[in-house]
This record gives sequence, structure tokens and C-alpha cells, in this order.
Amino acid sequence: MSLKNKVTAFGLSAAMLLSPAASLAESNYAAGELTTTAISDSYVAGNQLNLSAGFRLELGDVVKSLSDEKLEKKLDAVVSLMEATELHMSFYDDFGTARIHAEIETDGLTIFSADALAYANGSVQMMTNLTGKLVLALPEGALASAPASFEGLLSGVPGKSADDPDFDDYPAMERLRITASDVGVLMLSHLLGWVSGTQMDTGELYVFDDTYLDATETRDAVAQRMVGTIDADKFNTLFWNISATICETQGKFQQALADVLAENGVTRYQARQVIDSIFKDEKIDPAVDYVQPSHAVADDGALCTYNDVSYFFKKLVKYTNNAWEYSTDNVLKMIVSYDDFGETVGFDAELPQFTEVLPYEGAFTYSVKHDENEQPIVTSHGELQLLNDQRLIGDVKMKNGLDVNGVKDSSLNGYLDLKDTKADTAMGLGVNSVSHFVVEPDDDGADVEHFTGSVALSYRDNGEDEYSLIAAVEGNTKTNGDAFATLADVSLTLTDIFKLGANVTLEQADYEEIEFAGGQAIDMTQLTDAQLDQIQNEVTQQAAKLSASLVMHPGVLANLLTLVGN
Repeated sequence: MSLKNKVTAFGLSAAMLLSPAASLAESNYAAGELTTTAISDSYVAGNQLNLSAGFRLELGDVVKSLSDEKLEKKLDAVVSLMEATELHMSFYDDFGTARIHAEIETDGLTIFSADALAYANGSVQMMTNLTGKLVLALPEGALASAPASFEGLLSGVPGKSADDPDFDDYPAMERLRITASDVGVLMLSHLLGWVSGTQMDTGELYVFDDTYLDATETRDAVAQRMVGTIDADKFNTLFWNISATICETQGKFQQALADVLAENGVTRYQARQVIDSIFKDEKIDPAVDYVQPSHAVADDGALCTYNDVSYFFKKLVKYTNNAWEYSTDNVLKMIVSYDDFGETVGFDAELPQFTEVLPYEGAFTYSVKHDENEQPIVTSHGELQLLNDQRLIGDVKMKNGLDVNGVKDSSLNGYLDLKDTKADTAMGLGVNSVSHFVVEPDDDGADVEHFTGSVALSYRDNGEDEYSLIAAVEGNTKTNGDAFATLADVSLTLTDIFKLGANVTLEQADYEEIEFAGGQAIDMTQLTDAQLDQIQNEVTQQAAKLSASLVMHPGVLANLLTLVGN
């Protein structure tokens, strides 16, 4: 065997011998995935999870400096109570039904306890030590009755349409989702038609440029750009066409919107006040516009009607028509940049004043730059001129971290300021977020993920962060594939005011059935006065029993008396 072959064989043999050891040094999980995966997999498998937390409260310098003896005693009582308080929870999946038990203890005394059943259909039943044998119930759909998202509205309702014979009998929100989806299709159709027609007319709405641009500090190399320009007049035409079409053809949508507003307690008078505050200069002539004017609507509590929603869209049409009539000669510009693979790596827009009716003008830029580990870093900047010398300015930089040799780092930094250009002052909000994950096996072969993270929301004054609300977490999760345990220190800090912390443990535990005794059910979405009185009486009785138990915990009792005393 030649020397070269001997060396090669030796190298291969060494690699084969070392490969098992190398594999042991690698985790079975990607960084940033172990904790969430271990918890969700354990719960889905039907295992019982136990959570416990001990609390602490630290007062900031601003609070400590307050020269109020009574307030100081009350705050000391709060700190003492927090340090003596613990939270305990147990939950598991019982064939599609979540069973949950929770207790809050102070100095070993159970202050509050609750048992709950959360069913797959969204209904919930709960019993507590303060409500005795009463079962507080939320029926199916109660938790999903919150205002629908914009995306949810446009999704429509599968299998139903506005042409159904019984459409008018559908619930208001269901009719709104159906008709809003139709309006979305209408707007898209107008947009596509406008794009096609404008491109055929001008040939300049979008033009492709294949000039190669090298990478910059914030943007990957650009292989192709789509450059779009449009006259302000044509831009305003699109919005007038859309608003006029909705106003004239989408009566069912307007009726559904009116019904949803009415169900949420919006009165006719309230709706008119809002509409007239938005469209101050657009006048309604009942003889021509065929809609009741606002001065004829009394503040008598009558709920919103179709007439009021129609009033809004008729004013909107007048507004967009006015904006169109007073279009400027400016040209709006938009550039979309693509890399060698056709992925978007940049977007730049110039928005000069497009109508004399509004002072709005601004610019926006968006860039993507991948680092040496192919992690995308997004930067964005935008400005928009508003009324009365007010300019909205925002910046964002975001890193979407990936697993790199068992480490994942992500971050988000940004702000949004409202600047008074005349006075040269600014105020706004800032956000700063970081997360760090490290995953590795321990000496026993189990996988361990260490994590730290924080999110800070700040009030900004002239470009500087003032008061900040900071949520932070630090901890680790360990799993051997069959069970897991998470230990974490969590805190919430308001600058110079307070810091609330908790030591949290979440782990897979031995099964202990969470019993649900049952009793008299009370629908919390349809409470009667009699039922409300019944709940109040039960809470009063149970609270009296709890008060008697406090005698055995003099420290807790003293702190509570300090809080409620004068």
C-alpha cells in the first residue's frame, strides 16, 4: 500500500472511530425549538404538566423616595404579600378536553383555587373556591366572539354566499364576513383592471431593469428591479372608482356592517359624530344623495342602521372625488428589487403629495441582507408628513435567527416617532427585543436548551428612551425524550418604579386526576340580575370562611389590614 493510501485509510479509520463521539456532542433539537417542542409534545401525548411559581417585588427609586408614611406601609405590605405568595397549576389533555387546576397560596393558605374544563368546541366550565357549587360556563363560540380580524373578514364563510335564499337570516357577523369577502374580490378586480389598463395606456406602470447592483451594507445583490411610476391623477382615480362601486353596489355589505355595529352598542348619533369628524367638508344633500343628514339624527340611544353606514360611504365618495379633482402633477415611484433567485430583497417607494386636499407625502425603504450564515437581517425606514407640521418617522432592524452550530440569536429594534418639524421636537414609542438560545447534550445524554430573552417597550422623548416596560426571561429546559423540565426566572420591570419577578418551574409529572364536581351552571354570557346576586352572595359567604382562616396566619392578616385600612 502506498504512503498516500495509508494516510487516507488512517484518516478514514479515525473519522469512523470519532463519529460516535461527535454525534453524542450534537443535540437532537435545533436551537430555539427544544422548549416549545418538548412542552407541546408532552401535552399532546396526554401527560400531566405541573407549573409552580414563587414571586418577588422590588420597588424602584422613584417609589422609595415618596415621603408618604401611610403609602410606604401599604407598599411594604404588598411586597411582603408577594414574597409569601405561590402559584400552582396542573393541566393535561383528557381525550380532547383540557383539565386545569390552579391554586394561589399565601403563607401556605389557599387564597384562591379553580378547576376548569376547556372542551374542543371552545366551551369552558369553571368552579372556584369563592363561588362554591356554582359552575361558571362559557358556551361554544363565546371565546371566539371577539371582533374579527381583517384577514378573517376577507376569508368569507365556506359554503355560503350573499346569494343564498336565507342570507338575511344569517348572524350579522357571518353576513359581514361573507359580504366583506365579496368586497375584497371587488377591490382586487378593480386593482387588477386598473394595473392592466394603466400599463397598456402608459407603458410605465412597471418596467423591468436587469442592471446588476452589488450588495450594500443593508441589501443583498440585486439581479433585477421592477420600476413603477404612476401619475397622481391616475392613482386618485383608482380610489374613487373603488369607493363609488362599494357605495352603489354593496348594499348587503353595508347592512351587515350596520347590524354588527348595532350589536356592539354603537348608536346612530355616535356613528354620525365619528363620520362627520372624519369628513368635515363633504356636504350631504338629502334631495340628491338620498340619505338622512346628521342634524336629523337625535342622541336618543337608537342603534346604528343601514342609513348611517350608507351616509359614511356617500361621504367617502365625495371625499375621494374631491381628492381626484385636485390631483397634483406629481409622480409616485416604486421600485421592487430581486436577487438571483427571484426573492425580494428590497422595496423603495417615493410618495410625493398626490392631492392638494391632503398634505400627505413621504418615503419608504425596505432591505434584506443575509449574513455569512444565511440569516436574514431586515432594515426598514419610513416617513410620512401629516397635518400641522407633524411628521411620522419610523425605523426597524430585525434579525431572524437560525440555528448555527447549536446557537440561535434573534433581535428586533425599532421606533416610531411623531416629530413636530416646526418646533423640532419629537415623541414616540420604541421597541427593543433580543433572544438567545443554546442547545446541547449534557453528560447524561439528555438534551438541554438554555435561553435568555427580553422585550422592552419605551416611551421616547426627542429621540431618547425615557420610561421603559421590560419583560425578561432566563432559564433552561432539559429533556431525555420521555420527560422534560423547564426552570425559568421571569421578570417585568417598569423603569425606576418596580420590578416584579417569578421563579417558574414547568415539568412533566405523575398523573393525578383533576376532579370536577359539577353543580348549578350559570351562563356568563347571559347573566340575569338574579344570577349576579347569587354569585355575589356566594362569594361573600366563601370570603367570610376564608377570613376566618386568616386568624392562623397573622402576618398575612396584618398586611391585608394595612392595605384596606385608612
